[in-house]
Amino acid sequence: MYSKKYVEKTTYGDLVREWKGGRFASVYLFDGGDVLQKDEAVDRLRKLFLPDDVSGMNFLCFDGETAGAGEILNEAQTLPFLGDHRLVVVRRTQEMAVSDWRSLEEAMPALPKENCLVLLWDGKAKEQLSIVQTVKTRGERVSFWGPFENQVPAWIQDRAKVFGKGISADAIERLQTIFGQNLLDLHAEMEKLALYAKDRPQIELSDVETLLPERYTNQFLELDRAIWKRDIKTVLGILRRNRLAGAESLYQLSQLIQAFRRLLVAQHLLSPGQTPSREFWDYFRIKTMQPQQEFLRALKIYSAKELEAGLSRLLEVERTLKTGQGAEDEELTLVVRALLRRQTPAVA
Repeated sequence: MYSKKYVEKTTYGDLVREWKGGRFASVYLFDGGDVLQKDEAVDRLRKLFLPDDVSGMNFLCFDGETAGAGEILNEAQTLPFLGDHRLVVVRRTQEMAVSDWRSLEEAMPALPKENCLVLLWDGKAKEQLSIVQTVKTRGERVSFWGPFENQVPAWIQDRAKVFGKGISADAIERLQTIFGQNLLDLHAEMEKLALYAKDRPQIELSDVETLLPERYTNQFLELDRAIWKRDIKTVLGILRRNRLAGAESLYQLSQLIQAFRRLLVAQHLLSPGQTPSREFWDYFRIKTMQPQQEFLRALKIYSAKELEAGLSRLLEVERTLKTGQGAEDEELTLVVRALLRRQTPAVA
């Protein structure tokens, strides 16, 4: 039933197939930026590994920022109580002291075969770390990354199916415009929308516009307006403030991608000298005169070639961050400075 190392896994789907077949490793390391899917993986593992643990006494969860290896191992080495298995989960393992990591590593070979230890790691766990290598030898390490920007519509559609609903294309587009790649917020809003739709089979744009407050639908304007003006200082200040408030780098990057994509789409929709229609402004959710004027000025400041190159650069940074090859804050700062550096004289 158990093995120290059976097959090198690359996806969450591979693990679920193994779990459904009754094959569990004694230790797992789940890293990556997709917090939602990591939590769902733990929930799925708990249901399959502890199907009869009604009391919950064989499921223990620790926070690596406050728990030491001693108390974690005390539970991980204890045999199940009135059950067949015991599951111990450690969140924020990256916050533990190196000495605690070593204690966990040393104990991994002797963990009871009835037990399973899951280490959750915020962000990318560096491959060269000893604890990562030990887990790969004794169990399984799986990285969880959210969808790329162009995969978010399919993700939203799949999430709607989880809630038993279809969803219209314009509703998907509006949700992505508002939330970008913030999967936790998207999931929460999808759940509310599914409940709001009641017996209707599909979530419509009107549902999104009714349910989401105006402060959400216009939240992109502050960052976008700074980008339109090539205001590097303000953009970096917004990103720094959002980071301190808990926004992840990949989410903030998705907002930059959306801002450049909006400008590029607007240039394709609006012919030179054409007066924007009401439908044009409704599409971009820009309702007042001052932001409208700033947006039109930005369409003259940025060339289509520059926007296309900028969008490609942002997507390259997205791939870099998702593979753990770059420092997140540094990458965002560098790309903002590079893309907003004035290429052409400002248009009055």
